[in-house]
Amino acid sequence: MSFLPFFASILALALLFLVTHRAPDCAECGTRLPFPRKPRSLRQALRGGWTCPNCRAELNGAGEAFSKPPLSGGGAGAGTRAETGVE
Repeated sequence: MSFLPFFASILALALLFLVTHRAPDCAECGTRLPFPRKPRSLRQALRGGWTCPNCRAELNGAGEAFSKPPLSGGGAGAGTRAETGVE
């Protein structure tokens, strides 16, 4: 019994994946992301994702920008009346 057909089929599938897989474009600047990806953070390593080489945006596995936390830590009621539109 030979394992050559088994290894040949695995190699063919791997080559087919490499040829047909296309990395997404950056959601921020449109630059093609590198393939294979090199995670630069633990979140990218565990959940998938890239850092754009052009604009340094952190993107998820689908090429969409990760949601950014709000800059002000004031909570749900934060903001002045002018910002919220309440008089």
